[in-house]
Amino acid sequence: MIVRYAERSRTHLRGIAEHIRRDNPAAAARVLDRVDEAVKRLADFPFISRRGVRRGSVRTYSLEPTLHRRLWGRSRAH
Repeated sequence: MIVRYAERSRTHLRGIAEHIRRDNPAAAARVLDRVDEAVKRLADFPFISRRGVRRGSVRTYSLEPTLHRRLWGRSRAH
């Protein structure tokens, strides 16, 4: 199976990598490698997962308090 990235997905992935790269270039490379590995697994084993949408956390990240607030809808720091 061939997995193709949608343009929107490529744009988002580049943005995520650039954001991480500002503070930690090595971590950005690791994130991109992990995504690439996951996509390769998907191409090799397209039915590896259950059907439908699954919700949950794949990995936990530490966020700065201001970023956390923005992600959860608060526009200014408290």
